[in-house]
Amino acid sequence: MAKSYSSLKHIKTDKVMKTMETCYVIAEISGNHGNSWERCLRLLDSCKWANVNAIKTQHYRPESITIESNRSEFLLRDTLWQGRTLFDIYTEGAMHFEWQGRIKKYCQENKIDFICTPFDSRTTDEIVSIGCKNLKVASSEANDIEFVRYVLKNAKKCLVSLGMASIEEIERIYTSYLASNCKDLTLLQCTAAYPAPLTDANIARIPELIKRYECNVGLSDHSLGIHLPLIAMGAGARVFEKHITLERSDGALDSAFSLTPAEFKELVYMIKEYSKTIGRKEFGPTESEKTAYKYRRSLYVVNDIMKGDIIQREDLRSIRPANGLHPCMLEKVIGLRAKKDIKTGTPLTKEDVESLS
Repeated sequence: MAKSYSSLKHIKTDKVMKTMETCYVIAEISGNHGNSWERCLRLLDSCKWANVNAIKTQHYRPESITIESNRSEFLLRDTLWQGRTLFDIYTEGAMHFEWQGRIKKYCQENKIDFICTPFDSRTTDEIVSIGCKNLKVASSEANDIEFVRYVLKNAKKCLVSLGMASIEEIERIYTSYLASNCKDLTLLQCTAAYPAPLTDANIARIPELIKRYECNVGLSDHSLGIHLPLIAMGAGARVFEKHITLERSDGALDSAFSLTPAEFKELVYMIKEYSKTIGRKEFGPTESEKTAYKYRRSLYVVNDIMKGDIIQREDLRSIRPANGLHPCMLEKVIGLRAKKDIKTGTPLTKEDVESLS
């Protein structure tokens, strides 16, 4: 099992952060439970099989998010849920609160982190009451700074999806985090389209978020396929969230843009494998380069030099292997005297030259 969220976190002490170094994968169940506990349990087992770091749910009632109305502005257009009302889809997607506790227990028993997205103060209080303090703010709620602050007040660790967010809204979120007791913030680049086109992924925002804010940065991805998180990893993302379903064609609320268990397992494997390539920022030879390092160029004597001779340029060449002085020393040794006889084919060392040893 991969490391838990708590072992990967930024540690906030007087608002000084420690950077996450290992990748972390979240499986979002969302409305794909289909109002069936048997189906929900199969999804949980699929998450375990896929080796995810965390399972995430959503906790809301339809009235947590909207009101029941058939007015035109409450009807969905240009989406997977064309013609349905907001209240209708959230009625279908809502999970029984009792299940949240069962899922949390399942996660504890299987050493998987449990994260939940509440949608108002009441659902925040309810999810905290079962001992869950790993909370997430969804993209459509991220502009409600009063609600964001309430979540930060109650969360030990908080994730915020930034779909549609302006830089001013992100600044408000981050400033509110700094003023809160929340110990851990993750900002997730997100495109709030379902499915999200790759042309709107804006992965370039990830390094910008890393530069601006001292917190974890990741990707909440609604695109089709598994490739975007791998690209985001190269841009610096370390937290990745995708939806999971049993079958993409099963008619569950979010299945059309979710990954199947097999796809999710492949994604987790690839993220964990590719994360090994991230490495370090410091330059210099790696462990695997130690052999090749011996065969870099260095200064060798190509004409016999006698003790006391002044070393000339034509006496030396920069050739492989690397037993002699670094090639950058060439100009420094020219004009100096040899301390001993040096045969052709011998590496030049600092002990061979006056004023260097």
